[in-house]
Amino acid sequence: MGVNITRDNVSQYQSQIRNWLLTTGANNGYSTTAQVVQLLEQIEAYGADVYIAAANVNDGSDDELNLYTVANNTTSVGALNKNGNKASFSFNNSLIDTWSLGEIEVKKLYDEQGKFAGYDLNDDGVKDIDKSYNSGGLSCTNPFLTGTSFATPYQLMEDFSA
Repeated sequence: MGVNITRDNVSQYQSQIRNWLLTTGANNGYSTTAQVVQLLEQIEAYGADVYIAAANVNDGSDDELNLYTVANNTTSVGALNKNGNKASFSFNNSLIDTWSLGEIEVKKLYDEQGKFAGYDLNDDGVKDIDKSYNSGGLSCTNPFLTGTSFATPYQLMEDFSA
C-alpha cells in the first residue's frame, strides 16, 4: 500500500525516502543522485556544514522535492523574495530547514567618468561583477538575480557571521 506524501508530511518520510534512494532507487535510474547524497553525508561527517538549495520550480508547482535534501544532517534552504515572503520560484516542503533571501537586487556601478563599471550584489558600493562579465541574465529591465542557489550562500553567510 502506497503512502500519500505531501509537502507538509514529507519530512516524516525522510528516512524512508533516503533508504529507498540508496537501495532501490540507486539501481533504477537514481544511481548518481544516490552517490551525491552519500558524498554530502560524508562531507558532513568530516565536520563541514552542508547547505543544499531546495531547488526552483519549473512547472508552476512548488510542492516538488529535491532528492538531495534527504541527505542526513544537512541544511536545506528555501528562497524568500525581497519582501521576506516565500519566493514563488522556490520549492516548498517540510524538508526545508530554513529560508533566506533568494531575490537579490543588482545595482549598476559607474566609474568616476560616469561609465558603466559593473554590478554590486549586496549594496555595499563595491563592484562584485565586472562589466566584462555578463552571462546575459542581467539587464536594466530585470535587475534581480533569483533562485534558491542565491538563497543558500546568503544563509551560510548569515549562519557563520552570527
